Amino acid sequence: MRFKPLSRLIQKLVPLFLFTVVVLFSQDWLLQWTVRSPAAPPNIEKGATFIRMNAEQLKLDWQKAYRAVIQDLGIHHVRLPVYWDQIEPEPGVFNWESLDWQMQEAVKTDAKILLAIGHRVPRYPECYAPAWTAQLDDAAFKQALFQMLQAAVLHFKDNPALEAWQVENEPHANVMGKIWGVNCRQVLDYWAEEIKFVRAIDQNQHPIVATYADAPWVVAQQRSTLKAPSDILGITMFEKVFFKSPIFNGYVEPYKQLGPISPISLTYQNLLAQRQGKPLWVIELQAEPWGPNGPYDNSQEEADKTMNPELLRTIWQRATKAGVSRIYFWGVEWWMAEKERGNSSMWETGKSLVIQNSQ
Repeated sequence: MRFKPLSRLIQKLVPLFLFTVVVLFSQDWLLQWTVRSPAAPPNIEKGATFIRMNAEQLKLDWQKAYRAVIQDLGIHHVRLPVYWDQIEPEPGVFNWESLDWQMQEAVKTDAKILLAIGHRVPRYPECYAPAWTAQLDDAAFKQALFQMLQAAVLHFKDNPALEAWQVENEPHANVMGKIWGVNCRQVLDYWAEEIKFVRAIDQNQHPIVATYADAPWVVAQQRSTLKAPSDILGITMFEKVFFKSPIFNGYVEPYKQLGPISPISLTYQNLLAQRQGKPLWVIELQAEPWGPNGPYDNSQEEADKTMNPELLRTIWQRATKAGVSRIYFWGVEWWMAEKERGNSSMWETGKSLVIQNSQ
């Protein structure tokens, strides 16, 4: 009992300590409050990331699902990850069949494709280097990576569906100093070189996107990403996830629960990008669940906790109020799987958002 006063004192001091840290070390935390949201949401370009592996994991006909995203949902900006282990299973032996089909389908409907290439590309475990690269030292690995980039750019640069390149995915992603992902190598040392390499082979025909995660508190990732020689900035936004760590396991809503260490307002981040002459896109807007067992291996009750029509509208509103020019949904394959199981609420909600302020 004698420890209760001390415990109460600590509880009171912790928020004050966090507030002081924020004020002392993050001018952005203060400056974000000086920026007003646009008077009205602009006409926003709607996009979606489509991943064949996700569709297949959900037992979908992936080609049917891809067509439905473009034709039924009305998505005309599609981001396709280029998985290195799938396109180059053996050194110098390339297989473009799946991507070629998706590009050709886009041509038929005038959809535009953003190709994400590199060592890190969207979808956990983040890094998809072929097994044969595991024994390469860092210098040989870099050489193999650049040879893959060259092959991919040469193969797709003249395709009429191609709109832009994304070079690497969230290369600054670290958790407590450790690179986020599985079997990932550090690419930050030559990330700018990759971007310049792609631009040179592409002959500057298409813009290049650099991405980062919307992390709590500071915008250090954004400021570092702005320094990359890219044309467009892309941010990842998640509204609610199940977080696992050695000290905490549970659901987290970063924008609601973290108080002074919540992510800096998107409106302010958009302003920082504009000052550098770069549009800010929401490259991944959470539109699927992320429960204790990842996105798909949870009960319906658990799935609803981290994604449902109401949560989708909430995060959509948060993004649109910031004045960003384009938003890519993350999780449309799950919408389709839910629809085929008889629950079309996510599909219809997403479709209604695509129709709003359409461009």
